[in-house]
Amino acid sequence: MFRYILKRILQAIPLLLLISFIVFSLIQLAPFDVIDSMTTPNMSQEQIDLLKVKYGLDQP
Repeated sequence: MFRYILKRILQAIPLLLLISFIVFSLIQLAPFDVIDSMTTPNMSQEQIDLLKVKYGLDQP
């Protein structure tokens, strides 16, 4: 039983890494950033810039 549990745990590690990589890649490939999804069409550019500063997205 111990060997079975150890085997399953060792199989789960690469699976978790693969899932993390896939999710990270999908987020990076999205055609918009977080601020675009938070804004509305009637927001001014100044308000959008303030949101970027607030969430630290104005820094590299």
